[in-house]
Order: sequence, then structure tokens, then C-alpha cells
Amino acid sequence: MQKDLWALDEGAGKGYELGNGLSDTYGRICRAYRDEHEDPAATWRLVFDPARIERLKKLLDDLQTRLNAGSVAVVRAQLDAWCREVPVRLQAGDVPTEARVRDGVRSQTVVWRQLLAGGKDPEAYLDQHARATLRDDLRTLVWRRHRRWMIALAAILFAVALTLPHLIDLYSRGLVKTGIASALVAIAGALGITRASVLMTVRGRLDQWSQLVWDRAITQKVVEATLRLDDVLPPPARGRRMANGVPSMAGRRRAEWDAARPRPARI
Repeated sequence: MQKDLWALDEGAGKGYELGNGLSDTYGRICRAYRDEHEDPAATWRLVFDPARIERLKKLLDDLQTRLNAGSVAVVRAQLDAWCREVPVRLQAGDVPTEARVRDGVRSQTVVWRQLLAGGKDPEAYLDQHARATLRDDLRTLVWRRHRRWMIALAAILFAVALTLPHLIDLYSRGLVKTGIASALVAIAGALGITRASVLMTVRGRLDQWSQLVWDRAITQKVVEATLRLDDVLPPPARGRRMANGVPSMAGRRRAEWDAARPRPARI
């Protein structure tokens, strides 16, 4: 069937391969728990192998024009998170139980299917609390990423919006006759630049930029709200010592110092 789809419609073939691959993420892991000849830990690593995840992301990129861009961004980010964290968490702890796989991994693949098939818009996954904190997260994101040049750029755009149309007005009245001003006015006139056009252009660019930042903030919020990784593979405890009984470097130095310290003579 997949070969027929690829032959008739390349997009349909890629869509079938992508859907089958995302669904098989749950199926292969679940079968590994039921087959005594398979190793669940090895299957986990194969399913989230970087090469396999990269293939799924490549299919997402190829189909992006046919899918919701926000949904594609969410699924890509979550695939990266699973691919990055699964080997680390398997090494730090035990393989999750089959019950966690049935609940968590299956729920994750259902979210992916709903996002990519259009069953739900990304914003539909945000509850009231997440929506309330979204604007605060947006302000934090904008300030952290663009605080260095935001004020300077706004000042430059404001100065251009005010100065250039004013020069045009002065030149049209014959009050400005310098060569530089004449050249600027001539260029502005040839391009059809007026005060209104400058302000509309600046406003349009700011609207586009704000929409991009808003979409990015929503994507990040949806990724956090729908990621099931912690439900299946809890993160390792921070600062926990290794369980093999090897003391830390500070502990070894303290023990050596205690051993070399002279002991008081017993009476």
C-alpha cells in the first residue's frame, strides 16, 4: 500500500509513512514487553534512535505546507525531547513498566495524531491556567531575546518615520536645497515614500514580528502541556550519588586526611 501511494502521490506516501512511524513508536515498545525474546530496553533505544527520529522530522518538514505549522513545531520539539532524554533516563533508572507504556506512550502518540490530523488546534491543549501565564511567558521571552537591540531599533524606526517625511515637506516648499537632502528627497519620491507609507510599513513589520513571537510562545507552552515523557520515564534525581558505593572526590580526600591525622595516645 505504501509503495502504491508513493507511486500515485508522493505527498500521500510521505503522510502514510509519517503516520505509520509515529504510531509504531507505541506499537514496537508495547510488543517488546509481551515478547519474551525481545529486550524492552534495547527496543526503547531503537525506537528513539537519532536516525529514526531524524527521518520522522524530515517527513514533517516535507509535509509542512499541508499541515498546521504550529502542530509541526510541537511534534518536532517533542520528538527531540524523547530522543535526547530516553537513553539518559534508561541509563539512570529502570525500564518503565508496561502499564506506564500503555498510558504514557499511547497518550503521546494520540496527541501527535490529533495535532497533525487536524483533530485539535495546538491552543486547545492549553487550560485556563496555561492561558493566563502565556502572556507573562511571552513578555519574558521577548525581553530575554531582544532586549539588547529592541530600544535602539525602535528609536531608529521612530526617527526615520518622523524625519524623512518632514524633509520631503520642507523640500516641496523650497526650504531645503542641500545636495544630500535633495538626493534623499528624490530617492524617497521615486520610491513613493510618504509619512503614511513609512508608518504603515513599520506597523506591518511589527505586526509580523509580534505574531511570530506569539506563535513561538504558544508552541513552547503546548510542548510543555502535552509532553508525556516525565509520566513514563521520571527524570533522575539531581545531585544523587551513584549507587555503586564509589565515594566522591571530597569524601576520599577527607578520609585520607583523617587517616593521616595523628591520634591521641590512649591511657
